[in-house]
Amino acid sequence: MTTEHRSRPRTNLHVPLYLLPVGSSELIQTETENVSMSGFFCYSSRLHAPGERFRFLLRLSPSASDAQPARPVYLDGLAEVVHVRIGHSAQGFGLGCRVEGYRVLPQSEISDRAEIIGILSDHYHLDRTAKRESTFPVNISAFSI
Repeated sequence: MTTEHRSRPRTNLHVPLYLLPVGSSELIQTETENVSMSGFFCYSSRLHAPGERFRFLLRLSPSASDAQPARPVYLDGLAEVVHVRIGHSAQGFGLGCRVEGYRVLPQSEISDRAEIIGILSDHYHLDRTAKRESTFPVNISAFSI
């Protein structure tokens, strides 16, 4: 039996994720395997060490209604690798990341790599004293999974 050490429940959620290692210009495109209010798990083709930090951009797609086409919502934040899963996976190396802070960007369609790198290269202040739950005004149940 495996003991669960997480403080928040995880949800299997496969959504597009972009990672930019702090101090690097190498954009990594992947997707989440699962998420919680305090972190996410994803895969990378490159090995990253625990303690390594990333700027991330996570794309949530709202469920479309008949009246109005839905635009994605993006979470732009900072995360730290807390554990690495090394094994024989076609998806690469597994990364368990703890979210240090994030902001919700206005609904929009971010379409190209240069725009993503521009967002992730922009420096902004993350209030690490605020509870993450209070900084997440989006109802996740409204998004297609």
